[in-house]
Order: sequence, then C-alpha cells, then structure tokens
Amino acid sequence: MLRCDVLETPKASIARFKVGLRPDVKVEMTIRDVNTLKEAYHMAIQIESYLKTQQQHKFHASTQCNKTPRVAPSMPTSTISTSLPDPKGKTVAGTSCSKSTNGNTGPKATNITCFSCKQIGHYASQCLCNLHIGFEPLQSSQDLEDSEVDPLEEDGESDEALNSNQLAVVRCMLTTPQNDEDWKRTTIFTIITKIGEKTCKIIIDSGSCMNVVSSIALIRLNLTTEPHPIPYKVAWIDTTSVSISQRYLVPIQLGRYSDKIWCDVIPTDVAHILLGRPWLYDLDMTYHGRSNTYTFIYGGKRVILKPAKSKEDAPKQPVTSSALIEHKSLHIINRHDFKKEIDHPLMFAQVILNSPSMVLINTLTSEVSDLLQEFKDVCPEELPAELPPLRSIQHTMDLVPGSTLPILPHYQMRPTKHVELKCKVDDLLKQGFIRDSMSPCAVPALLTPKKDGTWRMFIDSRMINKITVKYRFPIPRLDDMLDMMSGATTFSKIDLRSGCHQICMREGDEWKTAFKTKEGLFEWLVMPFGLTNAPSTFM
Repeated sequence: MLRCDVLETPKASIARFKVGLRPDVKVEMTIRDVNTLKEAYHMAIQIESYLKTQQQHKFHASTQCNKTPRVAPSMPTSTISTSLPDPKGKTVAGTSCSKSTNGNTGPKATNITCFSCKQIGHYASQCLCNLHIGFEPLQSSQDLEDSEVDPLEEDGESDEALNSNQLAVVRCMLTTPQNDEDWKRTTIFTIITKIGEKTCKIIIDSGSCMNVVSSIALIRLNLTTEPHPIPYKVAWIDTTSVSISQRYLVPIQLGRYSDKIWCDVIPTDVAHILLGRPWLYDLDMTYHGRSNTYTFIYGGKRVILKPAKSKEDAPKQPVTSSALIEHKSLHIINRHDFKKEIDHPLMFAQVILNSPSMVLINTLTSEVSDLLQEFKDVCPEELPAELPPLRSIQHTMDLVPGSTLPILPHYQMRPTKHVELKCKVDDLLKQGFIRDSMSPCAVPALLTPKKDGTWRMFIDSRMINKITVKYRFPIPRLDDMLDMMSGATTFSKIDLRSGCHQICMREGDEWKTAFKTKEGLFEWLVMPFGLTNAPSTFM
C-alpha cells in the first residue's frame, strides 16, 4: 500500500493495525477507544508491557519456594539470593527462598556434583559459571549525528526521519544479487526509442556543447528542416570543419517524459540524435557513473533513464561453418514485407517461383505424370463446394452429464481483422461447411497469422473440450510399425488437405460445435479443428 500510494482513513489504518496484534493484546485493545494510529500504537505498547509484567509475576509466584533447593547438607541454613547484571545496565533479582533446609536431605544429596565447576550441591544447569553476559556500549549522540543521511526525495515527496514513538513499516523483498555488468564501465550511454514510426538511436553526451540530429535520420523520418538563426562551424579533431546552417524541432518520447528539442543538423553516423549539455542543463540531470543512468525530475516525478545494451556488448558466440553459410545465404521475404520495402527508392530483384504442383509434374517421369493426370480428380487444387459424402465414421461429441454449457462472447478485434474473419466465414458458408445456429452454447472464433503473412481462422474450443468425454484411441508403437516395414523399398504417404473437414459431424451433434463472431452464431456440419477427440476420429 505504501508503494501504490493508497490513501486510507484513520479508522481503516487503526483497524488494519489491530488485525496484526497478538490475540491477548487485541482483546485489550477492543475495550479501548483510540482516534489516531499513533494513540493505538502507544496503547498497544502499554498493554503489551502490562501483560508481560503479569506473566512474569504469575511465573515467579508459581515457582518461588515450591521446590527445596538441592543443597549439600554441609552448607549452612541461609537465604540464597542471586543478582545478575542485565545487559541494559539494570540488576535482575534471582531466585530467593526463605525456607530453611535441613541437613537430613537424604544420602542422595551428597552425590550431586556440578560438571562445570566441579562443586558439590548443584547441577550443571544451575551453575552460575555457564552464564555469559555481554555488554554492548551505546552510541553517543555524536556518533548518531555522524550517521544521519539526508533522505532521497522521490516522486515529489520527502520522507521525514522516524521518531522513536512513530510506527515504522519495513517492506522486505527477496532479491537475488545481480552479476557485475562490466559493459556499463566502457559503454557510452545509448537509448533506443521511437520517433513516429521509426526506431532511432539516441546518445546522451555531457561533453557535447549542443544537441545534434543526424542528416541521415532526417531523410529516414522524412523531416523538413528550417534555417538556423545563428549559423556556425564545428571543428573536428582532424582540423576539418562543418558548417551548421539547419536545425529541426525533434519530438522525443522517453517513457513518461515527452518534449520537443531544437537540434542542429550534422552529417554523422554515430547516432541519429545526440543530446548534449543544453538538454542536460535544462532538465538538471544527475548522472550516476556506476549504474550509467541519468535521473531528473519531470512533472513532480523522478524519471530514471537506463542505457540499452548494444550488440557489441552482448556475449559473443563462437562462429561455426554453418553460421557462415547461413550468413551468406539468400534472404527471402514474403509479399507483405516486399510491398513495404519497394516504397523506398532502391533497386530490387524479384524472384517468382512457379506453383509446386507444376514443378513436381515437370520433374516426374512420364509414367507417374500419366498416372497423376488419370486420377487428377483425386487430388484437386481446391476442395469441392459441398459436404463430404456420408461414411460409416462420423465425429461424435458426448458431453459430461450435468456439466454447464459454455456461452462466451466474441473476441474484440481490429476492424481489418473483422473484415478478414467475415471473409473466412463467408467462404465456409459457400462451401456448406457451416450454417447459422441457435445453439445454447458458443465459443469464440479468432485469427492467427500464417508464415506467409495471411490469416488462419481457428476456434477457441478449450471450454467445450473441458466438458467433453475423452475417448483414447490406442496409438500403435513405433517399434511395431518399423518391424512391419522391414524389407520395404518404396514408401508412400497420404496427406489430406483440410483432413478434418472431410469427416461429417454426427447428426444431432452440430449444435455442440457452435462458434460466435461479430456477425452471428454458426455451427459446423463437418469436424472442425481443435476438438479433443478429433485425432481419434481421424485415425
């Protein structure tokens, strides 16, 4: 609550304080009337001291003189009193007994010998030689004054020093020690941020007397500069100079901090933006050398800027031959990324690959090609726009008796995704795979991206799978399958396109596959993907 700055009333604070007290103190606090947390704290201290005194009184009353001290018969009759120094400088009265002891304590008393001091008449547990009392000197007022440190102001608030009568709440955190980050010792402060839609690299340099923006960054951001009111020249180390005649008002967003900074345009490739002394002076920056961070106050809050770890500082891995081959390999992008890249005025070479089926037919022998042409209706390019024929195997869904049917709302999507999902649903309606539904249960439908940049519709069937009776189909062992293929030389594999959609749902179970979109409620007439028993039915 302290970290979240939660404000609560005094009554709520007192009630929360009473909950954490001991049960006996809590009972005494219920009959007291307190108005502030400070009064409750002092009242709890007094009650705790009173209860402690009562417990000590009861303990001494019950143990005092109840036992006859085991003393040797040769010791004279006297009152035994022991006073021990207390670590706080006080004296604590020991056990005293006014009962006199007779010499006729029995023959067993003469055999009592202490194992510590080798004296007769007491046990080692009662020996005073085992008491080790240490005294710790108190700090002087001068030492306390030297150890005081001014509190750090954070978030526009200052924490006052705690008095001895004030309640202190300590928040303990389990943290693991961090490894020494040696890369911060030799790395210039660099931070990565976005300006508009582009990612830019910013360097904060206290040795620069001006704020700089790279001319390369202006071209990348498509920004227009304006003439500098006071043109000047910048001299480099190699005695060359560059004329500064343009500037630009750069918008910068660093977390909660946002501002527009005048930067001079310089042709440099060190960073896109370099913030120097003018920016540090205006914000009254504080630099921390060990952590390589900058701290400043913005809007009454303390903002901490942490550096970004560059690729050079990342742990290097040994370069293998496969990595070199991969580095020299051809990089291929999809159509969506290619459209983004051709917007830049550069030269591109586009490679278009023919359809895989045509390439496969051209590389096959004439006998295989003739066979594929003869049975081309078995492997069509697109599935027919009709339901698959009824077969002896249909997918069934048996729900757990007494379970609650899920009725979930559709997912919230961007408008472009809604349009894409609507197109997918319309295609399924045209093919006859789904139909409008009045089902009492529904699960949402959503989109997931494919590798080629397009979208795939899938149904979130997790809730309906939880209440579906699981049917475990025995999967054959791999060893048995390999034994059956022993001696074979020709292998074939059948891969059905949208294989689940080629199996019909059992009549009467269609309502259990209902899904919801923004346009309405639909149910499957064929087996959808994602059901818990779909692999068993398909096998």
